Amino acid sequence: MEYEIARKLDVAPSRIIFNGPYKKKEAVQELLLSGGIVNLDSVAEVPFVIELAKNNPTVTLNVGIRCNFKINDGVTSRFGLDVTSPEFSETIDLLNSQENIEIKGMHCHFASRSLNTWKPRAKGMIDVINSVCEESPSHIDLGGGLFGKMKDSLKAQFDSEIPTYVDYANEAATVIAENFKNVSQKPILFIEPGSALVGDVMKFVAKVVSIKNVRGKSIATLLGSIFNINPTLNTKNPPITVLQDNNVETRNYTDLDFAGFTCIESDY
Repeated sequence: MEYEIARKLDVAPSRIIFNGPYKKKEAVQELLLSGGIVNLDSVAEVPFVIELAKNNPTVTLNVGIRCNFKINDGVTSRFGLDVTSPEFSETIDLLNSQENIEIKGMHCHFASRSLNTWKPRAKGMIDVINSVCEESPSHIDLGGGLFGKMKDSLKAQFDSEIPTYVDYANEAATVIAENFKNVSQKPILFIEPGSALVGDVMKFVAKVVSIKNVRGKSIATLLGSIFNINPTLNTKNPPITVLQDNNVETRNYTDLDFAGFTCIESDY
């Protein structure tokens, strides 16, 4: 979907890096033959790319490798190739054996937004690059997993202090910079702060249609649902502002919960 949106917006193929555990072969072929980069997520994707390269010997196919390694966050990530496995080395060798395939970049993606996971992911990428790359890659992508700007009422719901973008840079970018300080052709460092960037730029508005009292508990029913704005149902409460209609009588409530229009009990 994201690839299709980028193409509809006339983003040049050379500026697209295609990630994901599943990609349609038609899209992979279109992008690779147009000069874009496809990050390979598993060994299952390699044979198609090799075949495509052999069928188009005059075209250079640019690929990246999505790397999976430990960052000690307690999670076994499902994204990328296990860098400690024989398949990883075999994939690198197989791609390098095809003259018109270039490994342009190395990529990783971890879901944790915790600051203390960013230095391990940067060091992990450096270890992989230094062990398998003869030359510096054109780019290194450390993936997503960042906190964005948020109001104090939301920050207070987290167990740790919310880092700034500068904090993340000090943890990760300094590691990358130190490793390549004596290299003339330095790689570009990418991050993917999607939700971190857009998290505080939208507002969801929903009308209150009724307020009931159930055994001392006040519940407002809205013409909106938590599933409209929080489909993963995390337990964080977003900042709420009540806008009053000056043409109707107003009342004060304490300990009032806002409930959605669905018939799902957890829709608050």
